[in-house]
Amino acid sequence: MVAEYEGSHPGVMEERVENWQYDIDPERLNRKQMMSFKDIRYRITDFIYYKTGIKIGEYRNYKLLKNK
Repeated sequence: MVAEYEGSHPGVMEERVENWQYDIDPERLNRKQMMSFKDIRYRITDFIYYKTGIKIGEYRNYKLLKNK
């Protein structure tokens, strides 16, 4: 989520910022509405990677050799 900007804007942007119309109220959105399918997919694959060390769907054009 993006935090609300509380600093001062450059003079060139002043008129645009004053006339800005907000279409979405971030306070009314819940976390489930803000997450897309990609977000969920990456969270699941990251979880699997951190637990097992295996990246799902990763292509490697090499094979790791074991030390003797």
